[in-house]
Amino acid sequence: MNHLARPVLAACVAVLVGLLTACGQTVPQPDSSPTGPVTGDPVGLTFTRTGGFIGVDDKVVVQPDGVIVVQQRGSEPSSRALGDDEFAELQNQIHDADIPSVAGDYQAAGADMFEYSIMVDGNTLTADEPEVPASAQPLITTLSGYLSS
Repeated sequence: MNHLARPVLAACVAVLVGLLTACGQTVPQPDSSPTGPVTGDPVGLTFTRTGGFIGVDDKVVVQPDGVIVVQQRGSEPSSRALGDDEFAELQNQIHDADIPSVAGDYQAAGADMFEYSIMVDGNTLTADEPEVPASAQPLITTLSGYLSS
């Protein structure tokens, strides 16, 4: 065996041992599964979206009975009942957003941003668009969707 082969062989054996050792270990993965259906009484909320380039002033009220009321600047309020599955998904998003834990005022410097406000059970989250807590982002996306439908 030549003088270079021995160190190369030793390095290969060390890498192989390291890989085999790592194969027996599991890397914890974040839990991305839904939390499951929310139990208990349905929760209502009030959502506002203001600002932006054109200065919107929008409001969505979700009532505990599954009726939503939407009002946008310059238009009359409209309401509709959510389907059972849609209402259940919204209740899960409200639960997952955990507004009581993230309630507060999240300000960002800049212009032409949306400011969102969500009030649930007397707890209010107010956040400029880039500062929305991650737990509330899916809920804000859903509620904003009601404004465009």
